[in-house]
Amino acid sequence: MTTLSKTVKLLRTLLLLVTVLSGSLVIFLIAPGCARVAESKAEKAVNDLLPSFLGPADKYATRIRGDSAGAVLRGRLQSVHIEGDNVRFEDGLVIDRLTMDFDSVSVDTRARKLTSIGAARFTARIGVANLNRYVTANRPTLAGLIIALGPGTASVEARPEVLANFGISGVKVPITVDGRLAPTPDGTQLDFVPGTARLSVLPIPRPLIDYLARALNPAVDLSTLPIPVRIHGVEIKPDGVYLQGTASSEGLLRAAETRTVAPATRP
Repeated sequence: MTTLSKTVKLLRTLLLLVTVLSGSLVIFLIAPGCARVAESKAEKAVNDLLPSFLGPADKYATRIRGDSAGAVLRGRLQSVHIEGDNVRFEDGLVIDRLTMDFDSVSVDTRARKLTSIGAARFTARIGVANLNRYVTANRPTLAGLIIALGPGTASVEARPEVLANFGISGVKVPITVDGRLAPTPDGTQLDFVPGTARLSVLPIPRPLIDYLARALNPAVDLSTLPIPVRIHGVEIKPDGVYLQGTASSEGLLRAAETRTVAPATRP
């Protein structure tokens, strides 16, 4: 066999080998199993970064969906679902259960930077114990104040010593103010909206009720969270305050500029 024939045969063999390998790679990338592997690795990367992005928690769980393993490798994600238990934020707020859903997420895998995001939604439950701890820590002048929750209602009990801090004397027993928690117009805070008050069987002057509400509000402040959120709905149950809302895409991108974003990882 001539040298030219050997060279042509070698080139044909290499071409055949490249074709086979390329075909195998395409099949590998579009195989459902590989897509799940890629998603799982991306989920682990996100879980590892969430404590520094949001705050420490007892547990984070992430679920990522992509059109294919190739899409995940390129940082193109259909959806990201995050669940956190007892998520602790810098201002002392602890959310017993936090879920976040993001659609159409794009990440620059080289720069590890969030580049675009579609809709963003969240739900949160703040339990009674964590709600009271938060109020006590952020409203030291209201030490001793207790918030109780019932179906659709929130009750604030102010003890005599709390009232004395505001120059109100002569009250020997706690007063209870019934009301509700409602989002502020910008959706970043929860205010206590008072209704009626009880002091044994005696009525409480409205100025005193409004005074306590002003001292308490905002009862919950979400404006300092790492991600900009807007509360759209509030439901009060005996075990906690349930919130649902959204986050703006522009706000999330601005927040991500100073924080690390999980890169897509290879399967």
